[in-house]
Amino acid sequence: MKVYRFNLITSEIIAVIVSSLTIRSLRQWWVIPVSFVGALAAMFLLSWIVIAIVSLTINFKKTYDAPSKFYSAFFNMGYDYLYTLAGARVEVSGLELVPDDKPFVIVSNHRSNFDNMIQSNALKKYPIAYISKPSNFKIPMGRRFMKRCCYLSVSRDNPVQSLQTVNQAISLLESGVTSIGIYPEGHRSKTKEMGDFKLGYIRIASHAKCPIVVSTITGTEKIHKNFPFRTTKVHFNILGVIQPEEILSSKPKELSDKIKNMMNENLIEQGEIKDDARTLQLSIG
Repeated sequence: MKVYRFNLITSEIIAVIVSSLTIRSLRQWWVIPVSFVGALAAMFLLSWIVIAIVSLTINFKKTYDAPSKFYSAFFNMGYDYLYTLAGARVEVSGLELVPDDKPFVIVSNHRSNFDNMIQSNALKKYPIAYISKPSNFKIPMGRRFMKRCCYLSVSRDNPVQSLQTVNQAISLLESGVTSIGIYPEGHRSKTKEMGDFKLGYIRIASHAKCPIVVSTITGTEKIHKNFPFRTTKVHFNILGVIQPEEILSSKPKELSDKIKNMMNENLIEQGEIKDDARTLQLSIG
């Protein structure tokens, strides 16, 4: 990604320098900004052409048993390109907590379509297949990369299909080929408050006997509002890891409540949501 950005910036600088050398009078000052915009547009178009060509090499009808390192790297490069272009500036903490020796289930709050892009790219050294809604598998080009990276489709209105997805996720984890990314709310929150957690992720981790990585993401809901005139600061925080022993010895609802509380406490610390208990105590006092 750094190489890609370097090449993009370099091409723009070269275009500006060449334009400056060809200017014969101050009346042609407009050549510089036009050249800069032209170089940026050319690189943007070329990037999408390359992405489209690579996506066509993926067989969307085929079921893959493991993610491809090449396509995963390419997919994350596309993610990085999109959210950087949209003005997101990402700060990541807690990466040292992520297990290096085994696959895991990673859970997070959910605020924007950019959540998965940013999290996947921040954790690009770990293959992660996200569980996503069926409509995302209709996105041109993107759906092919999702398929090749073993992303799984789940429908809240189809219990049978949901069970199949859970079993597929367990199988991928047990085979050790990829970790699984899940948003327990099952949908994006329209407010900063989290909704009720579904318990499917607990069942997946329990059956696969793998840890759960707990995280939060903030700021992504502002990206669309700030683009194109302002950048958006995004925080992706790894909070902790729930080990298999605790998962197997805990009741699913109690463990899910604990995980949700971990996220809530972090969101309170960041000033994202209010501490209702503290607010109530102050009002009574």
